[in-house]
Amino acid sequence: MSAHGFLLGDVSSLDPKMLGVVDKIGSELLQKTGISLYLLIKDSKSVDRIQRQDFAREQTALLKGSYFVIFIAPQDHKIDFLMSGDLQGVVKVDALYQDFMVPFLPVKKSDVMDKQRLLAIALNGYAHFADAFASARGVVLEGNIINKHEEFLAGISAFVMKLMLISLVVLMIFVYYKARKK
Repeated sequence: MSAHGFLLGDVSSLDPKMLGVVDKIGSELLQKTGISLYLLIKDSKSVDRIQRQDFAREQTALLKGSYFVIFIAPQDHKIDFLMSGDLQGVVKVDALYQDFMVPFLPVKKSDVMDKQRLLAIALNGYAHFADAFASARGVVLEGNIINKHEEFLAGISAFVMKLMLISLVVLMIFVYYKARKK
């Protein structure tokens, strides 16, 4: 672990409150599951993908045991995931990324990844990955910031909205064909 616990790289851009939250969640996950979850930040722009990969390799070279790294390079508009071999396939990385990190990403390449957005992406992703690894090991993280009840309700709301939209489209098609027969 680094001086900032479960945060690696250019952590000076992060809010000090976030450092404590990530440390708390990461410590509990490590204690209960044996999995180290790190957040790696690269603030400077990379010349190319190889330079970004070299940075990640340097920062993660000393990691041992079961580890998962969320690598965020805001200047490059990139998020990558690195993990130890034993964690391959334990959680659905792509699904977690799509559901809990993508909604906060800038829409266009020209959009700026400001500090607040970086904080939201990093913290939301970190909390959900921690929860997913804990669930995969049959453990509940007491100190995590995720509210399962609210997420369940949001999921139901999204399902109902999609169902209403589909119903509306079907109704419009039905009315169209009914009117066309006349």
